[in-house]
Amino acid sequence: MPLIKSLLEDNNDSVKIYAVQSSLEVAKAVDDSAMLRECVLPSFKTSASNRYSWRLRFAVAETAAELSKYLELDAIDNEILSIYELLMRDNEPEVRSEAVAKLPFMAKNCTQSLLIEKIIPIIKEQIANDASNHVKGSMAQGICDLSDALSTEQILEHVVPPILKIMQESSTDVRISLMKNIAKLAKNMGEEQVEQVIIPEI
Repeated sequence: MPLIKSLLEDNNDSVKIYAVQSSLEVAKAVDDSAMLRECVLPSFKTSASNRYSWRLRFAVAETAAELSKYLELDAIDNEILSIYELLMRDNEPEVRSEAVAKLPFMAKNCTQSLLIEKIIPIIKEQIANDASNHVKGSMAQGICDLSDALSTEQILEHVVPPILKIMQESSTDVRISLMKNIAKLAKNMGEEQVEQVIIPEI
């Protein structure tokens, strides 16, 4: 762990990117939540707010959610969740897009109430209104997968509104992306609900 910690703190961003991308394999090998929280997560948080390298922030967005498999709940709720709150508001559409795409990996492991309290509002208020169709396309897939972590009532309240918004206001490519992933939503909220609530908006 000292080696990965040193690489994550290196002055060269290219080295940091490599270290971030390698962290999953390290986490798998070590399988120690406390050590990961001490040696890896602080650098992930610092890199997520690095103003000078969007590629570094992208690497964090690409990797951090999957670290959840190797972390205890408290670390996910207090560290990983806050990283994605930051990345979903990133200035670069590529980073926002990747952050949204990776949310389902985190949602499987974090506390549901915190997901609803901290992440869903960003999707509703910012991502659904994003100027980038690339970001909305990632949302179309990510939010359907996110429904795995929610009840039918929660899906209707928190997932359906942003879906309806992008159905009504987005490009054809975004709408197609949503339709390709609608089966997952139907499985989690019921085909009857989809037919009543989603299909009329297509």
